[in-house]
Amino acid sequence: MSCNPLIGDEGARALARSLPDTLRELGLVGCGIKDTGGEAILRWAYKSSRLRMICIEQNPFSERLKAQSRQLAQKNENLLVIV
Repeated sequence: MSCNPLIGDEGARALARSLPDTLRELGLVGCGIKDTGGEAILRWAYKSSRLRMICIEQNPFSERLKAQSRQLAQKNENLLVIV
């Protein structure tokens, strides 16, 4: 889903509500997602049982959300988080 700047916060929130927890990789690079959408995606990622890679760079996240993303990676050594 990367390189789709029209996803934005609303699209990210809708995706977070519908993504299966068995998804292994998620790419949302350059999708115009700000903190509201990013937080929804991170909440989903914390619950995901099989996620191994999440690429969410090139979105206008705050430093706080970037730090939360890095914490997700620290809590799950099998997960690559690119933010």
